[in-house]
Amino acid sequence: MRRFWVLVVPSVALSLGVAAAIVFSSPDSRKDPSASTTPATTAPGSDDGPPRAHVALPLPDIDVAPLEPDPAWWKTSAAPGSVGVTWITREGSDPSNLLENDAQREMYESLLSCFPVGASNEDLFRAKTGCFDEMVIRFAASTPNPTDVFSSIRALNTARPDVFTVCHNASHRVGEVALRRIIPVYGIDRDIIAALLDRGANACMGGLMHGTLDAVGLLVSEIPAFKPVVEACLLANPVNLGYCTDAVGHATWDAFGDISKATEVCSFFETPRTRRECGEGILMRIYQRGETEDRKYAGNIVRDGDLEEWNSAIVDICKSWPSTPFSAAAPENPQEWCWSGSVYLLFKPIFYSLGLAKGAIEEAYPAVSTRLAVAIEACGSFPAPGDDLCLERMGPSVGHIGGFEKPYAEKLCQLFPAPVVERCKNDAFARIDSAFES
Repeated sequence: MRRFWVLVVPSVALSLGVAAAIVFSSPDSRKDPSASTTPATTAPGSDDGPPRAHVALPLPDIDVAPLEPDPAWWKTSAAPGSVGVTWITREGSDPSNLLENDAQREMYESLLSCFPVGASNEDLFRAKTGCFDEMVIRFAASTPNPTDVFSSIRALNTARPDVFTVCHNASHRVGEVALRRIIPVYGIDRDIIAALLDRGANACMGGLMHGTLDAVGLLVSEIPAFKPVVEACLLANPVNLGYCTDAVGHATWDAFGDISKATEVCSFFETPRTRRECGEGILMRIYQRGETEDRKYAGNIVRDGDLEEWNSAIVDICKSWPSTPFSAAAPENPQEWCWSGSVYLLFKPIFYSLGLAKGAIEEAYPAVSTRLAVAIEACGSFPAPGDDLCLERMGPSVGHIGGFEKPYAEKLCQLFPAPVVERCKNDAFARIDSAFES
């Protein structure tokens, strides 16, 4: 086993400004409707059904005009922000089964050349800003079939898992550029979007998925337009469904800036869990602070008073969340989506403390444990069942703030109320064991 330094860089808001007439196409409007196979799904409204079998989606026949890239695209992906470094232990694997044609293989080899084997975290960051970001975005802007770019990036991440987070920001841009080129020609096409999501999978910490769906949010203005997007999430690889559901939530807020409309889109998902994940995506975007001079920017909180204000504002948003079920197919109280989704935001200041220590959990543990206790208290302030839904979602994140080290994760779980300690430990360990699976 090799040990890699992985550089964690925060996401950057993206905007490209392409004017286009949007055409919404139905799933049956493709040239070959039989080309996509819909995997079996769990029963609507149930989280307990059998997992869906993944059927690899066919490579769509796409040919779109190139888009002249703006140099600002890759410069913004290197914008300053908090940087956390953590050890990740994982061997790369042979990505040849992910490469379907010569175009993908050539792009993969070019991208691979950016990252020297055994690179330090500083080397990886230099490779990102000086080679990968510009190259991959140019590919996204010029390749006739952008699904080829997605496959090449996923292959890179399979061979070199140490770049999993380094490539996140540029991959966001790649997904957005790709779909901005596709939508004016093919509309909001379920099968094309599903193929993009399927090929991107969880590569680059879900950056490809998130960027693709960001583009939808920036280009649509009607709630029904999101139905084929939700269907595309369910067609793509089920292992990565969580990345997709929360990204739809992001996109709905970008599209509407209205909680009621955004949550109505989330009600299109089939199960309470996927609807909650979508709601979390809405909450993440609502509370995303874009002003770098704000002392609470991106959860980078130093003062205890700011931490209390941060947590209090999150609790208040959940109080104002719609509480009326949307339909018989989505019968739960939508506030559940806010209660469980708030965990992401409650943990942002904790991750910042870990980042200040450059991922060294031994050094960060006092601050991390203190802030985790404050987040647990905020969860406990939600009315039942919100308190339990919130605490339930914390376990996997404890695995992360524990530096992916089980002894620290187990120690942090002892801060939880007694009935939750064992569940926290099990969920944290599961997150550590499954980290970066593709």
